[in-house]
Amino acid sequence: MSADGEVSYVAGDTGDEPAGAPVLLQVLEGALRAMIKKDELRAAGICVDIRFASSPEEPKTDAIQIFLEHREGNVVNVLLPYKKIAPGQISYGKLLAVRGEPKIFLIPQ
Repeated sequence: MSADGEVSYVAGDTGDEPAGAPVLLQVLEGALRAMIKKDELRAAGICVDIRFASSPEEPKTDAIQIFLEHREGNVVNVLLPYKKIAPGQISYGKLLAVRGEPKIFLIPQ
């Protein structure tokens, strides 16, 4: 969300084909930080498809992860596990939200 409240999309491109997800996330986070320097950003959200386990004993599962961060310091990671059960059919698990660490609006050291 821009400083004036407008919602827009940002994409990352490394110029290399194909780039891995960790590299693309670093590029995207860098682009969002550049927007902060121009005072163009109020809040940011990054959505990715991941595999995670809710505990070390549990097997990994597919999930949608949404990382949300506001310039006033509120940060949350939201995870929505899912399983494809048939073509065009998805079963969703329990929504999980946990407090996150800043990645975009980093406090100057």
